[in-house]
Amino acid sequence: MKPRVRWKRSVGDYVESHCGRWWITPIYGGLTRPERYELKRNEALIVGGWKTVRSGQTQRECKAAAEDM
Repeated sequence: MKPRVRWKRSVGDYVESHCGRWWITPIYGGLTRPERYELKRNEALIVGGWKTVRSGQTQRECKAAAEDM
């Protein structure tokens, strides 16, 4: 069984994992509501920073994708 990714409380629309490896950011198309969310993974040793690995319509979709990886 894989260990679950635990998430901190959201700050604004941004959400960070407790381990600091995952980050979910909103992408705005207008002024008020996010159009979609991007799931980013910290790959500092491999590519030298954050890499976008998935996007989804909700934070929940991005959190599920992080669990699958």
